[in-house]
Amino acid sequence: MTEICIPVPSMAPFKRTEFELRVEDDGIIRYRIECIPVESPDGENNTISGAEMLKKVVDAYDTGWELIQIFNTSESRNCVYALYREKNQNSLQV
Repeated sequence: MTEICIPVPSMAPFKRTEFELRVEDDGIIRYRIECIPVESPDGENNTISGAEMLKKVVDAYDTGWELIQIFNTSESRNCVYALYREKNQNSLQV
């Protein structure tokens, strides 16, 4: 089995969620979920589209992390979530 799905409790909007997966005797894989705003918090129209904002944020993200997935939830109207995995030679290789 190469992938599993783990339900994560509701995440607070615009806050970072981090977690790690420990594999006995093999290492650790670290994950991070970021909420990326795609609209201004006050609801005003932006000159940059949501897709452009997402691309800008992902491109500028810490190079020590790799983007795994982009998703949204039914509760998130002003942001989309990006799931990252840490690039670390001491961690379990995936």
